[in-house]
Order: sequence, then structure tokens, then C-alpha cells
Amino acid sequence: RVDSVWLWTALIFLVGFASGGVLGYEIYTNLQKNCIRAEQQSFQAFYHQIQANELMEEMSKRDYNTGIGTITHVSGILTDMVETDEANVAVLLVDIDFFRNYNEQHGHENGDAVLRTMARLLKQQLRKRDIIGRFGGEEFIIILPDTGSLAAVKMANHLRAAVEKHDFSGAAVQPKGRLTVSIGIATLNGHSQLQLD
Repeated sequence: RVDSVWLWTALIFLVGFASGGVLGYEIYTNLQKNCIRAEQQSFQAFYHQIQANELMEEMSKRDYNTGIGTITHVSGILTDMVETDEANVAVLLVDIDFFRNYNEQHGHENGDAVLRTMARLLKQQLRKRDIIGRFGGEEFIIILPDTGSLAAVKMANHLRAAVEKHDFSGAAVQPKGRLTVSIGIATLNGHSQLQLD
């Protein structure tokens, strides 16, 4: 597109120059300015597209409700760890007990608020290198790098206790009178032996 514009510009300049010079030069200058403006607009559109793509990529890594990682993002990280023979990796699967009951009693908006609070609470208990994501529904996945079975069980008990101590709004309707979680643990050592606890 730009090449054809420059070709027409050169042709008009030559015709204008042959017929008196000034008219051809003015047309050439205006066309040159328009070409530069079009190139700037094209660059700006391209730059905005890059920004939009980066934003979409970042959004695909974060759960829209809780702000923590999506299962796709977190499982990609876990796959990379396993493929690089990470020495010890523990994975916790955290499930909010009787969450359907909470949603039925208080509605999905309040249930979503509980999910956001739960994500923050769990994340606050973790080490900086640990990774948390939303597994789906009322389930969360946590990756604990460099963590063996005993340390994973200790972390799971710590998380369970922190959830039980937290005062969630409306939790009195739950069967135990408070929100609780169940946590499953899987560990993988450097020799690729999977252990379920």
C-alpha cells in the first residue's frame, strides 16, 4: 500500500514539476505528510494490538473471580516443574466442604465473595514461591515446590486450621457451623515417583 502511494507521489511530483513546479511540489508535500500520518496511525494500531494481546494473555492466566491463577496456567507451571526433574513437588487440592449448601442459603454472589476471600486467605498462608490457582468451582490447587510429604501434610493442616479460624460471613448455616475445607495431597520426588497422601 505504501509503495503504491510513493509511486503515485513521485508521478504527481514529476507531472507537477513539468507543468510549473510549485503545484507539483505542494501536492508532493501534502501526499508525503499524509503517508507519514498513515504510517503513524498504522504503527499506533499495531502497538495497541500488541498491548491488547498481552492483556488477553495475562487475563487468560488469572481467574476472573478470585484473581489467582487458572487451572490451565497452574498446570502448565506444574508440567514444567515435572519435566525439569524438580527435586520435590507437592500438590494440594483444596475443596470447600458443603459449598453448595452455602450457595443455596446465601446466593451465588455471596458464594463468589467467599471464593475471593478463600483465595486471599490461602495465598496469605503460603510461601512466596508457592503457587495457587483455582481448580474449578469451589476447588483450589496449590503447588509447593521443594516440598516432601511431611512438609506438605504440615502445610495442609496449617491451611485447614486457618480456614476454620476465619470468620466467613454467613458460615453459621454450614453443617459444622463454620466453613471448612478438605485437602488432598500428592507428592512427586526427583525420581518421578508419585505418592498420594
